[in-house]
Amino acid sequence: MSKQNQIKRAIKNDIDNINNYLDDNNKSFKDLKSLHMKIDGKYQAKISNWGKSMYNWSDNYGFDYNNIGIDSARENLYIMRSKLEGYL
Repeated sequence: MSKQNQIKRAIKNDIDNINNYLDDNNKSFKDLKSLHMKIDGKYQAKISNWGKSMYNWSDNYGFDYNNIGIDSARENLYIMRSKLEGYL
C-alpha cells in the first residue's frame, strides 16, 4: 500500500471515529473532549490554519481546553471532520 493510501485510510478512520461520537448522543463531555484533543493533537501541526473557525482557539496558544464546553467541542468536531474530508 502506498504512503498516500495509508494517510487517506488513517484520515478516513478518524472521520469515522468523529462520526461515531457525533451520532451517539450518550457520549459524555469527557469522551467528546478526549476525542477533540486526540484529533487536534494529531492534525494541528500538519494542517495550516487548523483552528480557524473553531471555538476556544487562539493562534498563539491553540485550544483552551480549560474553558471549552460540550457544545463547543461538538461543533469543533463537525468542523474538524469537514477539514479532514478535504484530504480524501
